[in-house]
Amino acid sequence: MLRLSDDQLDVVRRFAEILHPNDRSAYLQRVSSLLDGKVIGPGLLHRVCEAVQLELRRVPALDGTPRPSKYSR
Repeated sequence: MLRLSDDQLDVVRRFAEILHPNDRSAYLQRVSSLLDGKVIGPGLLHRVCEAVQLELRRVPALDGTPRPSKYSR
């Protein structure tokens, strides 16, 4: 079980805000799995949250249609 302080939880939430609501659960699960068993400092937390956000972020194509994430294939 992952235990985060209120400040750490705020960091996780801020990175999740720009994700599509349907992707937030996968984001939380992935962040949790990557942090499990590690000593969580601010640098590690930021790097993990940023990396997972980039994995899941849906970037719209130039014509305005959203591109699917690699997990939706």
